[in-house]
Order: sequence, then structure tokens, then C-alpha cells
Amino acid sequence: MPYPENKPNLSHIAGYVAAAPEVKEGSNGSFTTFRIGVSTGYGDEGETRWYSVAVNNEILQSYVQENITKGTPVVVEGIERVVQRGENTYYNFNGYRVGKVDWFVIGNQQPKRKTDDEDF
Repeated sequence: MPYPENKPNLSHIAGYVAAAPEVKEGSNGSFTTFRIGVSTGYGDEGETRWYSVAVNNEILQSYVQENITKGTPVVVEGIERVVQRGENTYYNFNGYRVGKVDWFVIGNQQPKRKTDDEDF
């Protein structure tokens, strides 16, 4: 079952995957985890928040392991949990849906694509 039975308020995050997904063992079985950077704001006013995303549905785990790599732009639907330990804040996200996207468009900017005579 992809959703929890009580269907809490789900939220979405979008960003780029920071490293290849990893399979881990927990008290309730295996799960797949990956980190994504989520940017907020623009220019000098922006910041990047790093989320640890965990998925435990077998079908979703297979999808993530086969299709998500470092640098992949993704959108994740799930439940955010913020943990404060001393001065550190950790952002965790239990993912119930993961989608791979072609690119992100910020505001009214057009996506930038490489042309034959450009290096970037």
C-alpha cells in the first residue's frame, strides 16, 4: 500500500538528488534512502535545505533504485519530519510517490539548454 491508512496531509518537495540511493535495514524491514537538495528563494536570498528521503514500499524502492541517480531532478510526495538535535536541524521526508522530471523551470525563466558552440 503506497499511502498510510490514515492519509495525513501530504506535502511535496522538489530538488536534485545528492547521491545514489542506498538500501538500508530497519526494524520494520528494508527501505531505500536518498538525499535531495531543495532550493528556496532566488539569488543571494536563496538557501538550500537538505532532505533525507526514505521510501519503504517495495515497488517504489525498485523504481528509485533503477531510475534515480546522483543529479536526477525529482519531485517527492510524502510526510516531512523536522528533527532538532541541539543546534542542528535535520529534515526527513517519508516518500510515498517519487517522480523523475526532465528539468525545473524557476519563476518565469526559460530552461537553459546547451548549444553546439557553448561549453557549460
